[in-house]
Amino acid sequence: MRPKWQHRDPAVRAAAVMALDDQAALEEIVENDADEAVKHAALRRLKDQDVLARIAKSNSPFNTIAFEALTEPRKIVEVARHAEFPQVRGRAVEKIDDPVVLHQIATQDLDPAVRREAKHRRLRLGADPMGDFLKNVLSQLQVAETKAERTAEFCGSLDDICGAITTDRRFRINGLAAKDEPAEPGARPHTAADAASGTRTFVEVIASEHGPGATAHGNAVHYRIKIWRPAENVFNGTVEQWRGDELRADAEAWSRSSGGDYAAPAREA
Repeated sequence: MRPKWQHRDPAVRAAAVMALDDQAALEEIVENDADEAVKHAALRRLKDQDVLARIAKSNSPFNTIAFEALTEPRKIVEVARHAEFPQVRGRAVEKIDDPVVLHQIATQDLDPAVRREAKHRRLRLGADPMGDFLKNVLSQLQVAETKAERTAEFCGSLDDICGAITTDRRFRINGLAAKDEPAEPGARPHTAADAASGTRTFVEVIASEHGPGATAHGNAVHYRIKIWRPAENVFNGTVEQWRGDELRADAEAWSRSSGGDYAAPAREA
């Protein structure tokens, strides 16, 4: 005898689903039942976080309902980064409390509304992970006059230069470039760990242009910001602008150096 959730009458199936706890059966109903009301009822009974996250990331008409049932922070972050629809990604951002993750979404997501929501959420939490990260790295730079290719655009104390860079309206900071030229021929390249331990005489920060250009990676404007320390409490910085996919090539490195795992921006629906 077939279980009632497989009955030919959708009303009988819907009633049976309301008492069903078998997660595999509920997933099958959500995926295959022909009646929308039955599928909706099954979704309300689903607790499996992997299944709910998969539905939330998809183009299913139930993606928002599936997301609202998510409780596992790791899965919520996964939806915020990879859901097909920006509306779902935006709702996920509202439930994230990790300032590093919020910073990454605020700089990587292709949808401006999602980026804005991530930035506002981070500010509401009173967190500035990039500002803190820059201060930590720059405070450990060796004092050494570096020959700049152009006149310094930023100059001042540690607080001055970090504030100027993170609030510049031309761009949004993505992170620290995790490589530069070796100090001597044959020497190994510097890494983010080197920068954090103070073995560098300068660092490079990379940034993306604010505005519509930021959504088209092939044509987007990016910036390299070179910072060095000519005196104990003096920091100088120059800004170089360039186009193309160089930022994408370094994305994994700068994301890792900024304290999080790189996740490619979710595609627009």
